[in-house]
Amino acid sequence: MPPPLAGEVAPGLFVGGLSSLDRVQELGITHVVTVLNDPGSVQHAALAPGGSIRRHLVDVEDAEEANLLQQLPAAVAFVAAARRPSPGAGPARGGGRVLVHCAQGVSRSAALAAACLMAAAPPPGLEPGAALAAVRRAAPAAAPNPGFVAQLELFYAMGCRLEESYVPYKRFLLQQAAQQYRQNGRLDAVALPQPQEGAAGGGGGGGGGGATMYRCRKCRTLVATAHNVVEVEQGPGAAGFRWRKRDKHQHQTLAGDGGGPAASSSTEDGSLFLEPLRWMCEAGAGGAAAAAADSVVGGAVQGKLYCPKCGARLGSFNWAGTQSSSGAWVTPAFQLHLSKLDAVEPRPAAAIRQPRVLGDGTQPRPAAAAAAGTPAAAAGAAAGAAGAAGAAPAAVQGVGEAAAQLQRACLAAGPQPPAAADAHAGGAAAAAAATVGASAGTPSGAADGTSGTTFFRYLVLDCDGVLVDSERASCEALRRAILAVTAFDIPHAFPADFQPVFGMDVRSCVEYYQRRFDKAEWGPAAEVAARVSAVKEGLYGELTAGGIRAFPGVERLVEQARALGMGVAVASSGSPEKIAHNLGSSGLACLFPDPHLVRSLWRLRLDGVGGAAAAAGCVWGRAPRGVAGGRSPVVSAKHVARGKPAPDVYVEALRRLGCTEPARALVVEDAVNGLLAAKAAGAFAAAVATSLPAHMLAPHADLVLEHLRELDLAAVAAAAEGAAGGEERRPQRGGEGEH
Repeated sequence: MPPPLAGEVAPGLFVGGLSSLDRVQELGITHVVTVLNDPGSVQHAALAPGGSIRRHLVDVEDAEEANLLQQLPAAVAFVAAARRPSPGAGPARGGGRVLVHCAQGVSRSAALAAACLMAAAPPPGLEPGAALAAVRRAAPAAAPNPGFVAQLELFYAMGCRLEESYVPYKRFLLQQAAQQYRQNGRLDAVALPQPQEGAAGGGGGGGGGGATMYRCRKCRTLVATAHNVVEVEQGPGAAGFRWRKRDKHQHQTLAGDGGGPAASSSTEDGSLFLEPLRWMCEAGAGGAAAAAADSVVGGAVQGKLYCPKCGARLGSFNWAGTQSSSGAWVTPAFQLHLSKLDAVEPRPAAAIRQPRVLGDGTQPRPAAAAAAGTPAAAAGAAAGAAGAAGAAPAAVQGVGEAAAQLQRACLAAGPQPPAAADAHAGGAAAAAAATVGASAGTPSGAADGTSGTTFFRYLVLDCDGVLVDSERASCEALRRAILAVTAFDIPHAFPADFQPVFGMDVRSCVEYYQRRFDKAEWGPAAEVAARVSAVKEGLYGELTAGGIRAFPGVERLVEQARALGMGVAVASSGSPEKIAHNLGSSGLACLFPDPHLVRSLWRLRLDGVGGAAAAAGCVWGRAPRGVAGGRSPVVSAKHVARGKPAPDVYVEALRRLGCTEPARALVVEDAVNGLLAAKAAGAFAAAVATSLPAHMLAPHADLVLEHLRELDLAAVAAAAEGAAGGEERRPQRGGEGEH
């Protein structure tokens, strides 16, 4: 029986097994990608040396734990270059036909072909599920193993490239390192990353790069940057430890009912978890004996970590894993103690990061603000706090006075219609910004809200509670969905009972309630969350069938951001369909052109949701000013590995905006979990008190406002720029400068 023809999954792209090499001439193949163990050993007449066929080799076994992901970019680039038409060039240099083959044409070649479809130009390419479906249509036997499928999902989440700062990718590499160590008893030290001064901001000053640097406290050697940190999942708390290890603090945390699960963190209880680094394999000042006993590549399962220069003990490692302070297992674990390090954090100056409550003064204020009493006293208190750490520059004092002016301007006219309030707030804030610019030495023209550059270059907005008034309906839909799936009615007094879960995605909510009420009988949280999410979507649609109200000031804020040249994105814990429904129903969809939003709107149209078709056409046809390519990313928690309070959704939004300096991004949130996510992503966090009182938001925010229409980007950016330029950044101990 003759070997089967290779399946053509796209024009000029074929998938097959070893037998498909017999049809290379018949199919007009010009390029071959071999995906096998030891691919260079494949012998075939069609691949004879000196022939016209160009080859690319991918050495990987067909196993779930095999690392195909790191070889995808080079292979995808080879295929793309081979298929790209090149006028005037021969077939071997462009416009060719490519065969991707493995042994049987089932797993490895199918996964690589799907990756090529995902990365197809112009972006965005197919999503992983759609790409695999396209491969199966041409090659029905195609079935990549589950490990390869997961790697395709991760590849797509990173924009079909390798994003070394992306947290899920860091975890993948950590798992790969552990797998290699288990199998071989060793690790290639040369292949491990090494923290770089320039990558962290250059020159050791900790400035421009936007990444926190961690230095040995004794000799100031750079041992890690924020790019090397691996975030730790939130564990079960004291219940995760044996009884003798449950200390008093953990008992209180477990018994407490005042909030949801803490944000996943990389600096739990004074510790920092890292990826394995090259210096961990070196003897350094610890000497050969210490290296033999404690080197992470010396064969030991666990040991201590020493500074590579002075030999000071910095932490420990354990290839078998260790528990974080929240009870979560970190495997493998490379842990440094913050008490042994100095942290240099390139964030906006402390004067700007101090929360300020702007509004009508009726909401409770933070203790410091309440004690201050008047704007002048508040400015004096801020100056006093700055004096405790050292003399405050004049620019920083000017920021405090500008904040007081901005607050007085917002209070001066009392309640106003939305349109009038927008104009009043914008004019008053611009005047305050001019004052800040004068005191900080910045041009007043840069703060006029219409031209010039600002300290902040990106604006990322949450959806529920920030853009649209939907939190009550969303919480009620969640309550009814959980009741329908589990027969358990969660406490549902709004907003008090929902405060711990505001801002979370459905899975995090289910995990919280399952843990709080000890509902192990519900089964795996992921499966319960999938059912709850499906039910919730329908219930939410019914509850909001009459329309959703957009908050006043949204359009003005977005237009101001674009006039200032800022990139704008939406990042929400809601599903893509819910975000599309919110933006389409409220009339805001046209402000955020994004291909994902268009697809969701058209799906809603097919489901009979009124207005979705018009909204989709509006989004597709509008190219706002100041946005490259006419698109504003809309990111859902379903697009990333974890929802808020993890920073993934904001990290992804900033990645899609092309942001490489998170400190230059301003995030607007209405929930504590969202603020935690924004801060963990490295952004400046502004809170609006639409869902929670201001005093609950203030400890987690850099700026607190009562209404979105009070936010003037030019004023805030000018204040941030003046403060950042007027205060020399200083090394900080872990946790210093936080509030």
